[in-house]
Amino acid sequence: MTKQLSDMNLEELWHLFPISLSAYQPCWQTWYEEERQFLCMLLPDLSLRINHIGSTAIKGIWAKPIIDILIEAAEPADLKQIKTLLIKNGYICMSETENRISLNKGYTEHGFAERVFHIHLRLNNDHDEIYFRDYLNKHFEIAKEYEQLKLKLWKLYEFDRDGYTLAKTNFVSNYTRLAKEAAMNNEKGDKMKIVEIMDRSDLLIEQLMAVWENSVTATHLFLSAAEISKIKEYVPQALLSVPHLIVMMNDCNTPIAFMGIAEKRLEMLFILNEERGKGIGKRLLQFGIDHYAVNELTVNEQNPQAVGFYEHIGFQTYKRSECDEQGNPYPLLIMRLIERGTQTARISEQRL
Repeated sequence: MTKQLSDMNLEELWHLFPISLSAYQPCWQTWYEEERQFLCMLLPDLSLRINHIGSTAIKGIWAKPIIDILIEAAEPADLKQIKTLLIKNGYICMSETENRISLNKGYTEHGFAERVFHIHLRLNNDHDEIYFRDYLNKHFEIAKEYEQLKLKLWKLYEFDRDGYTLAKTNFVSNYTRLAKEAAMNNEKGDKMKIVEIMDRSDLLIEQLMAVWENSVTATHLFLSAAEISKIKEYVPQALLSVPHLIVMMNDCNTPIAFMGIAEKRLEMLFILNEERGKGIGKRLLQFGIDHYAVNELTVNEQNPQAVGFYEHIGFQTYKRSECDEQGNPYPLLIMRLIERGTQTARISEQRL
C-alpha cells in the first residue's frame, strides 16, 4: 500500500522528489500565466500582487521544473483567507508562520505531476526574489554563473534539498543585495556608474592621474610633495598594466574614483577627496569582491583612515612590512578578507 505524503519522513520525501534540473522551457511561462489566471478568478479582490519567481522565471537557464509564484497581500488575515481558499482548490500547506505561508500543488504519492507549483504567500514588499529574478534576467552572464553553480550542485545534493539550498545561499544573497542596491540607486536618480575600462586612452589616463594626485595629497600626509611627485612618475604605467581597471564615473561621465585588480588582489583604490564619505569606496570595493573575488590588498600603515575603511569592510592584517615596495621606510600592512560566518535558517518549505 502506497504511503501518504503526510506519513513520509524527510528522507523518504527527498527520495520521492529528488533535485532534478531541466533545460529552460518556454512552456514554464505559459504554465505560470495559466495558473495566475486561475488564481485571479479564485482569490478575492484584496489588491494582491502576483509574480513569477524562482529559476523558471529566469530565461535561458536550467532549473527545477517547478513554477514558483509569489502572492503579496496587505494583512496577515488576508494570508489566512487565501490559504483556506487554496487548500480547498487542490493546494497543500507546506509551512506557515505569522507573515509567511507556503503551499504546493503537483506532489503525489507516486512522484511529481506534470505541472508542479509552489505558492509563497507573503505580506507586501517581502519580495527579495523579485530583485534577484530581475537582476539575472538583465545580466545574462550572471544568470549563466548561477546555472553552472546549480548544475554543479545537482548530483551532490540530489536527495538533500536543504543542502542544495544552503550551498546556493551565498550566491543568491550576494546578487540579491547588488540588485537591491541598483534598484535603490535608480530610485534616487543616482547616475554614477561603475565601468571596467578596456580602452585606456591618453585622456582617460590623464583624468585618472588627476584623481590619484588629488587623493594621495589629501590622504598620504606622511609623504612630502617631492615624494609624491617621484611616485607619480610610475603611476601611468601601473594604470596601463593592471589587468582590471575599474572606474566610477559621475553623471558627466568623468572619473571620480578608480581601482585596479590583479588575480583577486586589490592593487590600487583612489577617490577624489571631495567625493569621500559618500560610500563610493565601499561600492567600488564591494564590486571588486563580488565580481573579481578580491580577497587581499596592501595599505600604508601611516594612512589610518584607509586601514580603518578596509577593516570595516572585513579585511584583516596578516603580515607587516617595515618598508614599501621601493624600500622606503613606510610600513605596509598586507590584509586579507576574512570569511564572515552567516547564519542560515532552515526553511521548512524546502522539504518539498
